Amino acid sequence: MHGAEGEDDQYRLYDVLGTRSSNWPDRPAQDGPPTEPINYDSTLAGVPVYPLKAGELGRENTNVEEGQEHKSASDFIWTADSSKVAFADVQGGVLSFVVVAVPPGGKGEPQTVVHPLVGVENVCLGPGEGACDIRNVHSLAWDGDNIHAALMIWPQHGKKVDVNLTIPLSRFVPAPR
Repeated sequence: MHGAEGEDDQYRLYDVLGTRSSNWPDRPAQDGPPTEPINYDSTLAGVPVYPLKAGELGRENTNVEEGQEHKSASDFIWTADSSKVAFADVQGGVLSFVVVAVPPGGKGEPQTVVHPLVGVENVCLGPGEGACDIRNVHSLAWDGDNIHAALMIWPQHGKKVDVNLTIPLSRFVPAPR
């Protein structure tokens, strides 16, 4: 799983044991010796898993409107059996948890679900509506079929507030396309 440091506009999943053609789906097959493909572009490595926008699966990580960039807000947390990965993402002042289910045996497409923190759950908004970033997420952990998050609200005035959330996967919805 990878996303660029700081701002990104697409997270991609790749198989470290996979072939070049499976990890660069938008490139011609190059499964020969371990050399880089001609015109290698690391931003296109892997299968896009979030966001999922039809017709934009091979896009570069640079064409995003200012203020609408995706920002990584946590580490990538894998389940013990490596069947799912979770992470936090910030876009437009909304922190979201994203879960990607990896198909067994690498067959089929990964399935992505998302849970945006809105309303009273939104740790990004408050007095002063400051920026939301990795400082808001202390930790993410798997707890069975739940995501446990230790978060912090950083109000412009006043003390920082710790928030602990446990969100069942049943509350996640398919990522928009």
